[in-house]
Parts: sequence; C-alpha cells; structure tokens
Amino acid sequence: LMKKKAALKKSSAALKKKKATAAKKKAAAAAKAAALKKKAKAKVQAAKAKVQAKKDAVKAKKAKIASSGPVRPRTLFMKQQAGKGMSFKQVNEKYNTLGASEKQALVNQAQKNLAKRNEIRKSLKKPATKYALFVKKNFATAYESAKKQTNDKKAAFKLAVQTLAAQYKKQ
Repeated sequence: LMKKKAALKKSSAALKKKKATAAKKKAAAAAKAAALKKKAKAKVQAAKAKVQAKKDAVKAKKAKIASSGPVRPRTLFMKQQAGKGMSFKQVNEKYNTLGASEKQALVNQAQKNLAKRNEIRKSLKKPATKYALFVKKNFATAYESAKKQTNDKKAAFKLAVQTLAAQYKKQ
C-alpha cells in the first residue's frame, strides 16, 4: 500500500512537471508569435508611412508649382472673378466681351506666371549626373559609328550604350 502511494506521488509529480514544461513551451511559442506579429505590423506601418510621405511630397511639389498662378488668360480672369457671385457661364460671357487691351493685360500676366512656373519647375529638377552629361555629349557619335557596324537600330543603340559605358569607366 505504501509502495503504491509513493509510486502514485512520483507519477503525479512527473505529470505536474510535464504539464509545467508544456505550459512554458506554450507561453514561449505565444510570445514568439506575438513578437513576429508585432514586427510584421511595424513593417506594414513603415511601408504605409513611406507611401504617405511620397504622396505628401508630390502634393507639396504640385502646390509649389501652382503657386505661380494661372498660366492662361481665361483661367486668370476666372480666378479674378471668383467669389463675386457670378456663375461660370456669366464669367465666361464677361471674358468673351472683354476689350483687346484688357485681354492683352491678362495675356501678359499669364505669360509672367508661366515664366515663374517654369523657373519653379527648373528649381525642382535634380542636377544631371556626370554620366548623363557624358552620354549627352558623346552619344550621337557613338550611335553613328555603331550604325556603321550594323543595320539594326536596336543593336546599334545597345552597342553605342555599351561603348559609352566602357569609355566612361576608362576615365
């Protein structure tokens, strides 16, 4: 009877130990899964933030370009008449009845705005790389010499590009 009780205690202790290790493994697996889920969520959030930043940059660029004002006489007139309680049709009719000198003033202002817009666009452009400048300078001659070697324009283009790349690396 005593032996049975001792054996029963041992088996129950072993069973408790097994349950405890199983619970620990289960908790560790759950923690690992939670960490992976958190990491994946952070990755998605970072991707969303990157996309949003790109959209914001595009919006800012468009706003900066638009800040130059209307670049057509009619749109310039429309903008000047905005908020005066007239319908689009009425403003359009009023524009059509303008005198030549009034229209010329709008044309001049629109041209100034276009010049401003082009300056803004120019300032937003990235400067050309050294390689791009090299290709711009030397491509015509390289392409002509490649065309002499082959009749196929695609093959000549490829050959010219390869030649230019090799020349640029030698510099």
